[in-house]
Parts: sequence; structure tokens; C-alpha cells
Amino acid sequence: MVAGEPEPRVTNGRDRRQDPQHVEQQLGVARLLEKLRDELKTGRFGALPVRERMIPKRDGRMRRLGIPALRDRVVQMALKLVIEPIFESGFYASSYGSRPGRRAQDAIAEIVHFTRVHANYEWIIETDIEACFDRIDHAQLLVRGPTARRRQARARARAGVPEGRGDDADRPP
Repeated sequence: MVAGEPEPRVTNGRDRRQDPQHVEQQLGVARLLEKLRDELKTGRFGALPVRERMIPKRDGRMRRLGIPALRDRVVQMALKLVIEPIFESGFYASSYGSRPGRRAQDAIAEIVHFTRVHANYEWIIETDIEACFDRIDHAQLLVRGPTARRRQARARARAGVPEGRGDDADRPP
């Protein structure tokens, strides 16, 4: 770094405050986790706006990619670790979509198994709901979860996505 020149920017959609190395060296992981725990327990936690990037799809259209702040990703992962086993126990064994330890190849192997001549299956039905997470009724999802989880999900939804280019120029200092 040369004196008088601006500090180089961190890439990959992060600014210095969101860079894991910066958090580890400047704030400390234990301190960050303690602060998040306190905010969650007292109900003061509020998700930050998601940074948005548009990425190209194979067909030339663009898809929105939301990049949450580091602290929000930590809370999301903690929540996932708690609720994933709860939801996993309620899924059918034949369900493969976005589940841990289940791949598309496993689903294909099951299709092959059940469509062999000795099986009585004659039809395979595949469905794909275009832009499912964009079009799903989020109000209905929030009504069905436990109260604390609904509060956290509402806070996440209220955080929104900021308008603009999505780079560091749009971030408040």
C-alpha cells in the first residue's frame, strides 16, 4: 500500500466489515458471537439489507443473487443447524430436493429402480415451480412456524434489498 492512496477494496461482494479475516482479527469471533447471542436473546437482532447482484443465467436472462451480511449469515447458519433436524424428520424418504446427504443422482437411481420391468409403475412426473421462492406466499409460511422463528423470519423479510449498484459505493460508512 502506498501512502496517500486509498485502501484496496475487498472483493467477492464484501466490504472490510464483512470480511471474515477482518472480523476475526479486529473484532474477534468470540466477541461477535457473544454480541449476536445477546441481540437474539433480547429480541434486538435485526437483519441488515441484503446486497444484491444480478448474475446471468444460461438462457441469457438475469437472476437475482442476495448476499447477506456476515453477521446475518452466522445467524442463518445457527438457525439452520437448529431447525434442519426438526424438519428433516417430517420429510418423506422419497423427497430429494435441497436436502442434506441427498443428491440428484440418488433421485435418478430411485427412478431407475422403480421403473424396471418388475415394478408396476408406468409414469414419471417431474415438476418445477418457476421462481418458486419469488412467488411463494411468504405470509402463509410465517403463519405456520413457531412464534420466535416467525419473528426472526419477519425481521429478515423487513430487512429488504437496497436499490443501487450493489457495490461498496452504495454502503453507508
